[in-house]
Amino acid sequence: MNMKTKRLYTLLLFVVGMVFIILSVFFKAYSSQLIGIGGGLLGVAIGRSISLYRYRKDPEYAKEAEIALHDERNLFLQDHALAIAGKMLMLIIGIVTLIATFVNRTLMMAGAMAICLYLVLYLITYYILSKKY
Repeated sequence: MNMKTKRLYTLLLFVVGMVFIILSVFFKAYSSQLIGIGGGLLGVAIGRSISLYRYRKDPEYAKEAEIALHDERNLFLQDHALAIAGKMLMLIIGIVTLIATFVNRTLMMAGAMAICLYLVLYLITYYILSKKY
């Protein structure tokens, strides 16, 4: 992504965050959720703005960040961490689903559907990657 696209994306996050906060005034029943979502988006936009400012003002930082972003070791670690986190998440959802069997049938069904969706997505991505590589 080039710098102009990053700035546009950051501005979009800021505007959407403000819209959620403004909507919280009109929808009292959902005000806490809307403020939370809007505040989160504003926080991300502010953080990205600071990062983009630093990119622009400090070329050495920008160069180091670009190298780190495309470093093969970092990419491998990110992929591996994501795979482990996905496995852990499935284990947690499976345990919650088993517990929910005795407590709440709706929660149990939601957990079971989440596990099924995960498995379907896994099979699709495995098939695509096996054709690509």
